[in-house]
Amino acid sequence: MKQFISIPFVLGLIFFSCKKNDNPTVQDRLDKGASVSDILADNPVDSLYGKMYAGGYIFYVNQTEESALVVSPNTLGSSVDWSCPGNEILGADDVGVGFGSSNTDAIIAECGDPNGAAGMCFYSNEGGRTDWFLPSAEEVYFMHLNLYQKGYGNFNSSDDLWSSTEVDENQAYHFDFSDSTWTAIDKTEPKQVRAIRKE
Repeated sequence: MKQFISIPFVLGLIFFSCKKNDNPTVQDRLDKGASVSDILADNPVDSLYGKMYAGGYIFYVNQTEESALVVSPNTLGSSVDWSCPGNEILGADDVGVGFGSSNTDAIIAECGDPNGAAGMCFYSNEGGRTDWFLPSAEEVYFMHLNLYQKGYGNFNSSDDLWSSTEVDENQAYHFDFSDSTWTAIDKTEPKQVRAIRKE
């Protein structure tokens, strides 16, 4: 006995399957090649935090440039010294967002230790990308604010990350996630390293 499927039923199925994809998530759109600019055109900036993009988790968005900073999905090292003890590095003392890259370049130019915090980032090819750097103190703060506090980014309360911001020849800033503070500490202390990049 033949069974017939009604035309309205078939049309309903087509409509339903199309309807499911009418509202892709921000992550879906990024996965399909949308840019930060595309997302910002019709979504609030907060919708981008914690999304995977360009090799890492988005943790900071510059709305003027329509660019993003992303952090590597995992730590590059969990017991790493800052390197260059006893050596004051010209140009590695910037605290703010946007200075992690220049801080890192200054550190590498001066002492270039591939096993130090900056070197692990600078020489990394995480996710096939080679433009990683060690975040500035304020950049680490925004990881804490926009990822950790929202439950994104594979962070936990025991994380204690180096920044690229030098204090003097013997100290640099680190950010302790357990008490939400960044403070100066001896460069030889072992801390964690997460690399960031700009897209």
